[in-house]
Parts: sequence; structure tokens; C-alpha cells
Amino acid sequence: DGRGDLKNLLPGGPYTYTLSAEDAVGNRSTTLEQIIRIDDIAPEISLSVQPTIFAPRSESGSSRAVFTAVVHDASNPTRWALKVTSEKGDLVQEFKGEGRPPTEIVWEGLDAKGAAFPDGKYDVRLHVTDEVGNQGKSAAATVTINSAKPVLLVNAAEESVPDLMP
Repeated sequence: DGRGDLKNLLPGGPYTYTLSAEDAVGNRSTTLEQIIRIDDIAPEISLSVQPTIFAPRSESGSSRAVFTAVVHDASNPTRWALKVTSEKGDLVQEFKGEGRPPTEIVWEGLDAKGAAFPDGKYDVRLHVTDEVGNQGKSAAATVTINSAKPVLLVNAAEESVPDLMP
């Protein structure tokens, strides 16, 4: 339970132990020294996104967002979830997995039916749980969906043309 002989919580880190037994006639046996690690620190997670503005289903090179995740932890990650929330804070999409999260996670900006999410800003966080139950989450990586077509304005100035006829 992470407590010492005095029932106080021990700081995280490696500890060694041995087990000894003695029978009624004095025969004694001791195990080799073993190492156990106390890990009470949440995983450290960083999350970045490129590009920060994209348009789902566009024909440009910016039709999806790629999230890059880096996780540091003393224990092995056992599960993860990438959660996408709207500007209102509503969960709009979630990607989950077991073990260590992939280094890159692609978001197409499409719902389960294949429809594009509305234009706007979305906060994305990576949540990770390690093998001893510590939970951590990244700071938000903000991505914007902007599917609006550009408006092209042509401004023609009137210019006088000299007469070519005498």
C-alpha cells in the first residue's frame, strides 16, 4: 500500500526487500534481495497538432489534423483516450486504445456517419492511465476547422484608352 513500518506514506522510488522464514527447529531460509518500485506520479504527457487549421474533405493538403503525443512515465501505460471537445466543452469524439498511445493520431474532423464537424475551435487532450492506476492528461492542443470557401473579389478600375482612330 506504499506505507512504511510506521504506516507513513513512503516517497516514490525503488525499494528492496527480502523474505525470511524459520521453522520450529531453527532451520532458516531467506530469499535473494528483490526490488519493488513505488510509483505515485501521474504520466507526463505532451500533445501537439499540425496543422492547427484544417478543412475536412478538402482537396488541399490540410484536410486532417495530426496529433503528436509524447508520454513519460515510470510505469507502463495501460490505456489511453484522445478526447475532442467543442468550444462549448461538449465531448464530440473520442479515440481509445490499450497500452502506450501511438506517436501520431490522425483526426479527419468527421463524425461516425462521415459528416464533417461544424467550423469552429476544438480542444483535444490525451488522457493516459499507467499500470498502477496513475492518471494524467495533456494540456489542450487547439485545432480549428474552417471549411468556408474563400471569396474572390475582382476589382476592375476603369481606364481610359486613347482613340486609335485619327
